[in-house]
Amino acid sequence: MADKKTRVKKLTPMDIHNKEFKHRGFKGYDRREVDGFLDKVVSDYGDALDETSDLKNKVVKLNDKVDKLQAQVDKYNQMDKSAKEAVTDAKEKAQKIIDDARNQAAIDTDYQKQQQDVLKSDYKRLKQEVSQFRKHVQKLLQSQIDDLNDQGWQHALDRYFHTDRFYPPDGSEPIPSASEDDIDGVDSDDSDDVDSVDEPKPMTGDSPSHETLNAKPKLKNNSGAKIIFPDDNKDNN
Repeated sequence: MADKKTRVKKLTPMDIHNKEFKHRGFKGYDRREVDGFLDKVVSDYGDALDETSDLKNKVVKLNDKVDKLQAQVDKYNQMDKSAKEAVTDAKEKAQKIIDDARNQAAIDTDYQKQQQDVLKSDYKRLKQEVSQFRKHVQKLLQSQIDDLNDQGWQHALDRYFHTDRFYPPDGSEPIPSASEDDIDGVDSDDSDDVDSVDEPKPMTGDSPSHETLNAKPKLKNNSGAKIIFPDDNKDNN
């Protein structure tokens, strides 16, 4: 068929060596010259074929080396790619950790700030409450002190027990006023009355009319009015 390519047989050194040329007419080629040239062509062509074969073998070996080197290069490239991907992934993870830490630190800082503000507010409030309570206690204590310094309670007791007292204008201790009975008792005392608290001694002598005095004189109470408190009054009743 016309579309098929015919395969041309390659020329070998033996083909060149065995090639014979036909002589035509009286003017043909010199046989020795042709044979010598063909021998030289055979030798050179054989050497060329040997070199070509050697080169082909070298090319095959080199191709094997290239394939091995290419495999190593591909392996190194894959390792480099994996390393780059690992570095990129590590960078992304590290950046994510840093971002999360910063966000958490910001959240913690805000929380600590809020807690600090709450503590400051509570401390201020407690300080105000303590100050108010202290003022209240001081006010109560001062009120009690004022009540103790006031003579109103003494006036009330005097009115309740019908006791007459003299209250000095300088605020000193009140002085009990003497009653008329006490004054009359002092004015009516006889010069012979015994006011001494000494015990009487027995009289000695030859007269049987002399007797020992055993009676003790009654002592007069010249003190003023006594303050009787409600509890004492209950005990007397």
